[in-house]
Amino acid sequence: MPGLRLSSDQQVELAVDELARLGSRTPQLDVVPRPSGRVELRSLEGAGASARVIAYDAVGEARVRQLMATEARGPKVVVANRISEAARALLSEAGWSWYDRRVGARLVLGRHVFHLAPESRSSEPHARRMPAPAADGPIRGRAGIAYAAALLCRPSEPPSLRSIAAEVDMSPTSISNAARLLAEAGLAVDGRPEVPDLFWALAAVWGPLKAAAVGTAPDPHEKWIRPNLERLGEAGWALAGDLAALEFGAPLVTADDRLSLWVPTQAELRRGERHLGASPRGDQAATISVPPTPLVTRWRQQPIRGEWPLPHPVFVALDLATAAGRGREILDQWTPEGAEPVWRG
Repeated sequence: MPGLRLSSDQQVELAVDELARLGSRTPQLDVVPRPSGRVELRSLEGAGASARVIAYDAVGEARVRQLMATEARGPKVVVANRISEAARALLSEAGWSWYDRRVGARLVLGRHVFHLAPESRSSEPHARRMPAPAADGPIRGRAGIAYAAALLCRPSEPPSLRSIAAEVDMSPTSISNAARLLAEAGLAVDGRPEVPDLFWALAAVWGPLKAAAVGTAPDPHEKWIRPNLERLGEAGWALAGDLAALEFGAPLVTADDRLSLWVPTQAELRRGERHLGASPRGDQAATISVPPTPLVTRWRQQPIRGEWPLPHPVFVALDLATAAGRGREILDQWTPEGAEPVWRG
């Protein structure tokens, strides 16, 4: 729950990230962040709607009546630390979506209503969760993850705030706020990353936005996959996990030889599930995941030995850092060609 005083724009940005994380925990619904404080809700059947996110610290019955009298038509999601019972009833009766951080969310998409438990009470055994935007931490949500990742990938020549914003389809203000927070925490100095501290701070919040276990391993040459093998400067599929680490020469003694792949969007993940078939986790032929930042599927490299494009080595290192077992030990011994070992300093 947010613990700092945030501007209205920051509250909305935080709310968008939280809604995306809630959506990542249910297979029936996708919640896709969009610019200008909006999310796109998509059902498994393909229905979709863009909703404006409205965020407050607390919402009562009077606030809801005011919103209903002044807001333009169209889907809305009201997010707050506390929404009173009477206010929730009014919102539900009017067909508005809401998320009370204490009790959970009620998201409306056409005739479908999705009830989602708050994050702290989720009990889904196989849930893959987006990193928390931790309102009291230096790396907050999508903007913080994108900015930190960009600095680590290009530590000697950091990209501009505007170029990062354009790459991840966010406002320059959001990226600027992320830069300020890293500077205040001492994780970036004069626009350059403090290593290895920034790497390990990012590893602490690193994880897929959404993941799916599939029964058939994808073939990069199938037309429906659209991995953009010939256009690595555009978003496309990329190898992940142990197989990516092995291609870069990481000293893994044992490795999972099942494919793990990053895909650019939740829509492509859904398409992959339809073509490849869902599988119980543990019995899968492959795993496809949406990364926590679009940079993973945009900053790609040619394969070294295999057929799939590779992500930047820093993203491979982040996967190793979050893996159970020997991740840190492997990183201590690994210096991939073409990248600075920002995990060692």
